[in-house]
Formats: sequence, structure tokens, C-alpha cells
Amino acid sequence: MDTIDNILDQCGVKSLDFISITTNGSEIKILEGMKKALENTSYISIIGQETLLYLEQRGWERMGRDDRGNTYYNKRLFSKLDSQPI
Repeated sequence: MDTIDNILDQCGVKSLDFISITTNGSEIKILEGMKKALENTSYISIIGQETLLYLEQRGWERMGRDDRGNTYYNKRLFSKLDSQPI
């Protein structure tokens, strides 16, 4: 098994605009394996209440919620760009 960070490094991917994660209880493990990717991702959509605290503690803010989960934006990334999320 590999991490998202390792896979993105191997492919030369430096940043992501959007990532959607739908699993059955492994959300935190997946997020733990993509710490580097989270620093350079603009938006994330993910299911799970426990992910709310995890992401908010790491500079993410929830934009919305629907039947597929929560959508967050990276506050630190947008403050660096001096812009607002869509």
C-alpha cells in the first residue's frame, strides 16, 4: 500500500485544484497519507464528521455540506494568493 503523497511525488504532481475522498471509515488514514498534498490543494470534498476537526485544525474551512459530505477550502493557500474561494 502507498500514500497519496508518494504517488503524487512519483508522478511529479505539485498541486491539486480539487480532491474528493469517499471511503468507508478510512478518511483520517487517507488524510494522514497526504499531508504534503493538503498543503497545495485548493478544495477537498470528504465525508465524515471527524474530518471536520482534522481539517479545521490544519487551516481548512468548510464551505458547504450536502448528502455527499462536506466541501472545504484551504484558507492558507487562498491567503497566500490574496484571493477568495469561488
